[in-house]
Amino acid sequence: MPVLGHGNQRHRALPPNARSFVLPLSLALDRVILTRPCPNCGHKLKKQGVWFKTVGRYLCEKCRLHIVMNYLEKAELFDAHAHLIRQG
Repeated sequence: MPVLGHGNQRHRALPPNARSFVLPLSLALDRVILTRPCPNCGHKLKKQGVWFKTVGRYLCEKCRLHIVMNYLEKAELFDAHAHLIRQG
């Protein structure tokens, strides 16, 4: 997937089949620990859902890669952790 640059920020272009409507990020996951691996080294970042909702970019604690996280990636992360809502 191509990476588009805008100033100092880099964003992935949405695939042509991406949904054209906004997916809500569940409030039920705000206080749940979510895990996201670094795309470079695989180090697993563990933070509360509310942190992922507000962050736009962050630094990998292991390899120091600057990671940009767009809304589609956030929606995918929340969807992957949706089973945690049912588990309580």
